Amino acid sequence: MMSRSPFFNNKKSSIELSLIHLLEIVLAIGVVLLLIYLSLKLAGFFIGRQDYDSAINNLEELSKRISLIVKDKNNLLSQTMVYTIPDSFILVGFSYGDKGALKTECTLETITKSRLVSCQAKSCLCIYQNFYGKDFDDRPNTVPLKCKPFDEKIIFLAPRPEQYPDANFRGVKSQWKPSYDPAMPSYNQFIAYGQCGTAAKWGVRKIIIRKSKEDMNTFIIINSTSNVKDFSEDITHGVG
Repeated sequence: MMSRSPFFNNKKSSIELSLIHLLEIVLAIGVVLLLIYLSLKLAGFFIGRQDYDSAINNLEELSKRISLIVKDKNNLLSQTMVYTIPDSFILVGFSYGDKGALKTECTLETITKSRLVSCQAKSCLCIYQNFYGKDFDDRPNTVPLKCKPFDEKIIFLAPRPEQYPDANFRGVKSQWKPSYDPAMPSYNQFIAYGQCGTAAKWGVRKIIIRKSKEDMNTFIIINSTSNVKDFSEDITHGVG
C-alpha cells in the first residue's frame, strides 16, 4: 500500500486550519455586528419610521392648534383634539420664565442641559425619544428630536394626579397656579409619556386644551378626556 505523501498531509492540515480560522473570523464579525446593532438600538438610532412621523406630525398639529388658541382674543378658551404619543416618545412643554428646572416623576430626571438654547428664553413644545430610564440630563448629549417655539409667554401645565390620575402625565408639581379654576389646588409641569416604564400606554386619546390668560401670561393646560372626572366645562368658546 502506498503511503500518503507528507506534502498532502500538510496541505490538508493547512486547509483545515484555514477553514477554522475563517469560521472564527466570520463568528467574530457576527458578534461585533450584533454588539454594534444592540448599542445603536439602545442609543436610539433605530426608531420606527411610522412612530417617528406620527410623533412629529402630532407635535406640528398640536402646536398649530395652540397658536390659534393663544392668538384668540378670549381670555378663557377650550378645545379638544385627538392626539397620539407613540410608546417611544415623550412630549415636554417648556414654559416661558420657568420657575426652576423641569423634572419628571417617571425617571426622576431634571431637564435643563437637554433643553435647546433656542427654547431657553421662549416657550416650546418638544418631542424627545424615550430611552426608558435615561431620557434627559442623565444621558449625555441628549437633545429633543424636534421643538416648536412660541413667541407668546406661555406656561404649559397638566392637572395634578390626585385630581386626575394618569400614568402618562409625569411632570412634578409646578409652582405656577392659574386662578381661573379655584377648585384645582395645584398643577404639574407638562411632561407626557407615550409610556412610562410598564405603565399604561398613551395610545390614541382625545385631549382638552385649556387657555387661561392672566396679566402677561397665558396658561395652556392639557388634559386627557379619558381621565377626566369632573373637569368643569365652564369654558365654551372655541376657535373655528
